[in-house]
Amino acid sequence: DGSDPRQMTSLEAAAVHTPRWSHGGDRIAFNAVIEGVPRIMVLPSLGGPPREVPAGDGSVVFSGWSADDATLLVGVETESGWQIHRLAPDGDLGEALTRDGGLAAAEDPTGAALYFTRPTGPGLWRRNLGKEGPMGAPELILPDLAPEERGHWRLVTDHGGLTGIVYVSRLAGQAFLSLYDPHAGTSSFLTDLPGLSAAGLAVSPSGDVILYARTENQAGDLMLIPLSSP
Repeated sequence: DGSDPRQMTSLEAAAVHTPRWSHGGDRIAFNAVIEGVPRIMVLPSLGGPPREVPAGDGSVVFSGWSADDATLLVGVETESGWQIHRLAPDGDLGEALTRDGGLAAAEDPTGAALYFTRPTGPGLWRRNLGKEGPMGAPELILPDLAPEERGHWRLVTDHGGLTGIVYVSRLAGQAFLSLYDPHAGTSSFLTDLPGLSAAGLAVSPSGDVILYARTENQAGDLMLIPLSSP
């Protein structure tokens, strides 16, 4: 019920975002900015020290696990713009899974389809990965997902099948979580998300626990600086 939160890391990072449980539930991967350097980290879900996944010197952002938990899905800034790739634990980068832009992604439980958002524009897209035929053209699945929430959505599965998509919307500056039913094509309200930070939302493999990055105790002040002597 959200009444017993537990701190998972003590990294003293400038930012921690996009936490994602592995499908097996034994690991959590996330992005962190430590001493000004973006890093991809993985830690045991029951607690323990996080381990860095080498990702080279380029712009690489973690967004999810592959269906078999063998690799991480990452957005990579390339000459053709941001595209989705698979990243192995040893840092080996696989071929691009998107061609027309991709930043945040997740595979369905069978690994046959990729769900992803693009760096610009609204919407959640789906693409056949070619397990049962050629790779398909991207299809717009959830047009109502706002561009600023491109990292705030997750697939919900049950018994190896997709049952829904949870995503964030905002009203008067307040974030709340909704569930999209792909079979009925409708959305329903789930809960408020107080303190939701810029990018950080995960759903446990069982689908009954939400993990999100929360920002607290923000404050601001005005400072007057004289530009000339009195």
